[in-house]
Amino acid sequence: MKRKTRLPGYRTPQFQDGGPDIPVAPPIEEKIRIDIDRSGPEREQDDRFLRYVLAVGVLVIGVIVATPALMQWSVLMNADVVAPPGRWIWLLAFAGGLHVLYSAFIATVEDFGAYRSLAVYFLASACIMGFFGISLWLGDNSGIIPRFLQISVSHQMRGAAWCGAMAGLSVLASYVFSREAVFARDRQNLKRVKEKSVD
Repeated sequence: MKRKTRLPGYRTPQFQDGGPDIPVAPPIEEKIRIDIDRSGPEREQDDRFLRYVLAVGVLVIGVIVATPALMQWSVLMNADVVAPPGRWIWLLAFAGGLHVLYSAFIATVEDFGAYRSLAVYFLASACIMGFFGISLWLGDNSGIIPRFLQISVSHQMRGAAWCGAMAGLSVLASYVFSREAVFARDRQNLKRVKEKSVD
């Protein structure tokens, strides 16, 4: 007699022909029912708490991104001779502002598309930061990127290291939000199944 294939993680107390116990996976309808039972007010509260945690994380990353620009701006304001800020200061301030907007966006929008947009945003940020970091590390002060950023020679190597660190942090954030986008999509699908079952 052909036995059913054993699937890990499932057990059944049934015996066949007096032989050993053969685990059989429950039907897919049973698994969906269990997942639906787990969804409810408690799950929605957990999802809301997770959104707030991720929003705070995006806000913290934004503060980290804008910190060098704020520090340099403070130095320029306290200098005896006021010099115009470099273009890199405005770019970092703009990036920090985008992080603040995305933080508010992820805290208010209950959709897996929000997580997906954050994943794409952080992946694009990682590519840009990596490009700037490599350009500052390999190029001299007369290169196109240092002249575009208007960064001094004393800040060039530190800027390259900082861009590399921010690129790594952005890759990690993109991975987290891409995984959460998949989980949020599955939760929304289960919620639709529950609503149809109630109807």
